[in-house]
Amino acid sequence: MPSKDDAIAGAQDALNTAGAVVVEKAAEAKQAAIDTGHALAAGAGELKANVAHTAVVAKDAAAEALTAVNDRLPHTADEWEAAGRSLLDNIRRNPTPWAAGAAVFLVGWLLGRSSAGSKK
Repeated sequence: MPSKDDAIAGAQDALNTAGAVVVEKAAEAKQAAIDTGHALAAGAGELKANVAHTAVVAKDAAAEALTAVNDRLPHTADEWEAAGRSLLDNIRRNPTPWAAGAAVFLVGWLLGRSSAGSKK
């Protein structure tokens, strides 16, 4: 049977070994946390660059769309008159879709007014 001093020395050695393992694992965990932080920072920087690039592309696309719409809109009184005449001619040639669209709009407008009136 081991003596009391031998048992204490064995327990001390086991405690020292366990402490060293804990310190080693803590160092590994600290390094893993540092590496994760660096990876997150790099990812955030990349994400910021992607967002900035997407914003620039969206701005350019919106500017192109606005320019295209602006180019198609009439600018002078004569152009507006020609557009109005063209629209009236189109309605006279084929009134069915225009009448159906007007009917749908009228029904929606009336339903909206009646539901808004019931909330008062």
